[in-house]
Amino acid sequence: MTTQATPFDEEDALREGRSNFTAARYQREVGSRVGVGLVGVNKFSPDDTRARNRAHGAGGADVTMRLPHDINMVAQVVGNWTRERDWETDRAFIIQGERRSNTFRSGFRYFDTGRNFDSEPGFIPRLNRRGPGASVEYRLQRDGLVRRISSELSGQRLTDADGLLMEESAEVDFALSVSDFTVFFGPERRLHRDEDEDIVYTDETVDLFFGWFPPRHISARVFNSYGYRDGQRSWYMSPNVSLKPTEAFSLEYSMQREIRRPTSTADWRQESRVQRLQARYQFAQRSFLSGSAEISADDMQRFFVLYGSEYRPKSFFFIVYNELHEEGVTDRALFVKLSYQTKL
Repeated sequence: MTTQATPFDEEDALREGRSNFTAARYQREVGSRVGVGLVGVNKFSPDDTRARNRAHGAGGADVTMRLPHDINMVAQVVGNWTRERDWETDRAFIIQGERRSNTFRSGFRYFDTGRNFDSEPGFIPRLNRRGPGASVEYRLQRDGLVRRISSELSGQRLTDADGLLMEESAEVDFALSVSDFTVFFGPERRLHRDEDEDIVYTDETVDLFFGWFPPRHISARVFNSYGYRDGQRSWYMSPNVSLKPTEAFSLEYSMQREIRRPTSTADWRQESRVQRLQARYQFAQRSFLSGSAEISADDMQRFFVLYGSEYRPKSFFFIVYNELHEEGVTDRALFVKLSYQTKL
């Protein structure tokens, strides 16, 4: 696959201009329990004013294994390379495993991303982190008045390449579904370090969820999170209402609102609010039209429309239109994709 793109950041886009990306992947099954994959991404920037004809990329491999006792393992390793003399290279590594049964799930992971690993080709966004994580979940689903009971315990501990603790978290979740109603309760304690200010924050929050899901036409849910985040008292609220008057048409309204205040001040102040209205219409089994309108507290407005059609098996046609209004500037983007699959 090859494509052309510019960086999302405006300053980087003006500095680098348009770059050519090339990506390739190879996947092969080895027996019935092992899969091996190879992937590579290359970026070529002919318009870079810092270093003409700059090129760099990343490549790696992954292995999946299905072990006895329903244990699935995944291992991935990737390294980046560059032709620039002043850029250092590094690597990223992750291994994770999981075991599932009808009522029980357990998993673990360990990952290590080097401080100089270049994530620009599109691999891992969080760098200079290493450490383990684990989770255990019990879930019981049944027919009757009580439909589901579940509980999960999870945690992780991450350091940087020098061994300095960057993040440590522990969370307990509990969910209960009775008839058409679902409730969720989840306290969490998370320690994390602000690298820019070199401040360690201890976040203590409680998540609450309530949902009503009748069989037809309408559903409603609201999510709340209350506690301390980044040294401030925080309250996050997200209500959502969905309507489906017919099998073909659906309409959804949602809002995300967060209010914070410093612990030394009694007055609450609003930090952010986003309201979104989404609609979708299914013309036929393989053709649909969807759109959304979004407005935020700082008067940013976004409009999005998508039309998709599978005009024959595994052959698709898409039209995407996106419009963004922010600070008196309007950005518009139109994307058209046509794919056709045939046998050679």
